[in-house]
Amino acid sequence: PGGAFSNYRQLIRVTIPASITAIEGAPFQNATKLKDIYYNGTQAAWNAIEKAEGWDEVLPDYTVHCTDGDITVTGGAQP
Repeated sequence: PGGAFSNYRQLIRVTIPASITAIEGAPFQNATKLKDIYYNGTQAAWNAIEKAEGWDEVLPDYTVHCTDGDITVTGGAQP
C-alpha cells in the first residue's frame, strides 16, 4: 500500500506542518526525486516525530529544512 504522496515521481519538495506528530506507512513510496522536506518546526521537534520503520527507505539523499537549521540524510537513513 502506498502513502499520501505515493507515485508522485516528479515530487522534489514537500512542506510538513509542525502540528504533525507521526509519519505512518510509506508516504513517499516511489517519490524517488524528493530532495527537500520543509518542516515548520525545530530539529528537536522533527526528531521527536514518531516515524514508521522504513518511512523514507525509497528516498535518495534528502534534507529536512527546519526552523533552526537543516538535517541532511544520506541514502534514506532515518535521522
